Amino acid sequence: MNKAALQQLTEESTAELKSWFEASPIDKFEYVPETKSWSTGQHLLHIIKLYKGINMALRVPKLVLRFKFGTRKRVEYTFDQLQHDFLTNYGLNKYEAPDNVMPGHVSKEDRDLLFHKLEREKDLLKQQVEKLSEKALSKYVIPHPYFGNYSFREFVMFLKFHNDHHLKTLNAYYL
Repeated sequence: MNKAALQQLTEESTAELKSWFEASPIDKFEYVPETKSWSTGQHLLHIIKLYKGINMALRVPKLVLRFKFGTRKRVEYTFDQLQHDFLTNYGLNKYEAPDNVMPGHVSKEDRDLLFHKLEREKDLLKQQVEKLSEKALSKYVIPHPYFGNYSFREFVMFLKFHNDHHLKTLNAYYL
């Protein structure tokens, strides 16, 4: 998947999420179903924190990333391979969000601010991807807490599956 396709994927996936949250009644923003542990708003904050973390990683000097995590040592996953791996592994295991992307308390008064932050982080992500060469997107890696090192390109593709996972949960339990 080239940069233009990554940009489009990021735009569409984020728009899908934002559309769901905007259509959700504001009085449900703090709602937590009995079988779940996060409110609707906390799902949104978690997603924003993930975008922000990836944005921060993409801004780290490449020499630092190379020293700390190395470079990609395997064939880069295609979108379909990554999707299969995510769906298979996620379905078999119960993952808990790492502390750095765990949402705190969110109130309905935060809703508009969180929409703004999601848009800002999405735009920053697209800018970061645009600045990088195709080679850099494939060469440098950052660690995923459960799936190992992903190239920058793989991590941006991962966001799509992660967003879809949250949309599926929101549609099943929060309507």
